[in-house]
Amino acid sequence: MLPGHCFTIEGSNPSVWLFLDGWTVSTENRARSAQAGHMILITETGADVLTR
Repeated sequence: MLPGHCFTIEGSNPSVWLFLDGWTVSTENRARSAQAGHMILITETGADVLTR
């Protein structure tokens, strides 16, 4: 990776329900939920976590 590149690390949960569209995911009981993850920016001096 080069300075200026940005990527995400996303968590996973085996207890999810995948909608028929093959993209939308919710909790197993189909409750509304949000995705959790962290965005990392590569800099000249290392990496900065942009989300916590």
